[in-house]
Amino acid sequence: MILGIVLCVAFLFAQLAVLHYIDRRLADDSSDTPEATAVPPIPQRAEEGAPDAGA
Repeated sequence: MILGIVLCVAFLFAQLAVLHYIDRRLADDSSDTPEATAVPPIPQRAEEGAPDAGA
């Protein structure tokens, strides 16, 4: 019975180690990507010689 408890605790720590490793890899990858900033849209001006201008 004690051997079973020891194996369960060892398996728990192994799972925690793997999850910690995966979490650190994901956190490192997300820090490399630039943050998206809100850029206001730039209104386009109609050219004076365009046929649709002033219609």
